[in-house]
Amino acid sequence: MRAGYPRVRAVAVDIREPSSSTWVVDKSSTPEGSTLLIAALLLLVLGFAGSWIIAYVTPDRNPWALVPWFTGAAGVIVVIGLGLILFSERKS
Repeated sequence: MRAGYPRVRAVAVDIREPSSSTWVVDKSSTPEGSTLLIAALLLLVLGFAGSWIIAYVTPDRNPWALVPWFTGAAGVIVVIGLGLILFSERKS
């Protein structure tokens, strides 16, 4: 064998059907609920950014007045989203 090259050895691969002792991914738990929660929060952030820009460029408008409304909306989305995710996991 030449110097600098690692040794290669054969490894046996088990191709039998999975038994009860093997680890199998549960197909019933899908990440759809959390994906929708993240999508809703991203849409809220985009709406906040647009509202902030409009309030900033409009005379006599305070953009900081938007913060409590969007924070409350984000809190409601998180609470409802997590509640639905946990309820669907408990049901299945």
